[in-house]
This record gives sequence, structure tokens and C-alpha cells, in this order.
Amino acid sequence: MCVNSIPSWTKVGVETVGTWIIIFMVKAREGTSTIGEKTIDWSENDTLNVPHWTWASHQAMSDDADLFIATDREVQERLNVAREETA
Repeated sequence: MCVNSIPSWTKVGVETVGTWIIIFMVKAREGTSTIGEKTIDWSENDTLNVPHWTWASHQAMSDDADLFIATDREVQERLNVAREETA
């Protein structure tokens, strides 16, 4: 698990998709995410899930947003079962 900050009004995209899932827990601020073809507004204490093989992008709205990020990517890589596709 790690903490990432999304600078305000900056769009952050996922350039690689794979067999792992990603869970975002919003620690502070608000923003919007496009996960697959669905756009979701989020704010403090919300949780988002990016399923495997799904493209996603995220954007903080007014101030830098702080997100906890959890993924099973490393586990899948160590088990040699992770697969990925790059944009």
C-alpha cells in the first residue's frame, strides 16, 4: 500500500492494464475518475475499485488529492501470473 498525491487539475492516467486490481481510498480532497467508460466523482473517505483489464484516469478538482492505493500486482508478479498490456 502506498500514498499518492494527484496535483490539482492534473489528469493522471493508467498507461498499463493487467490482471491485478487497484483499490483507491481517498484520504483528502475531491476529484473525478474515469474507470472503463464510467466517470465517478469522489471525495474524502470514498473508495474506488479499478477491476483487472480496465483503463482508468484520475483528476483532482481544486487542491491536490491524497489517495491510499492498494493492489495485488506485486503478489501476482511474484507468483508469475501477472499479465499486462501497455497503451
